[in-house]
Amino acid sequence: MKAFLVSPHPFPPHPAFLNYVVCLHQRSGIQMNLEVLNITTDHVGNFLATTQMAAEMTRLVGCPKLKILYDVYHMQLNEGSLCDHIRSYGDQFGHIHVADAPGRHEPGTGEINYHTVFSCLEEIGYQGIVGFELMPRTTTAQAVQAISQY
Repeated sequence: MKAFLVSPHPFPPHPAFLNYVVCLHQRSGIQMNLEVLNITTDHVGNFLATTQMAAEMTRLVGCPKLKILYDVYHMQLNEGSLCDHIRSYGDQFGHIHVADAPGRHEPGTGEINYHTVFSCLEEIGYQGIVGFELMPRTTTAQAVQAISQY
């Protein structure tokens, strides 16, 4: 267990269990993504709170089928410094979720500079899927129009 404690943060899933689950997924060819959720607004008490914690877990397990689902909305609320974290841990990303903060609406409705975030993802060579997981501020048509600007 000591080898698993790479940071001062406790990881509730036992490493042997995580390895077991990942091995099942690896044999099936399915990619598994760990999603870090915000602990300030929507998921108070969730144990996986930072990109660093998730990256330490995926790197420790060392399976190419275990990655991070990086949700920009959640990470803005938890840790900010989005591009610093993308540069440090982007090699572990398997999927990206996009929504603005606060409110989880379409990009351009909150404080996140998505032009900068997408430039940073391009800079690190991210080639995976980007999903827009949001609640339209007004109408779906207007949200789609906002998304198309990126």
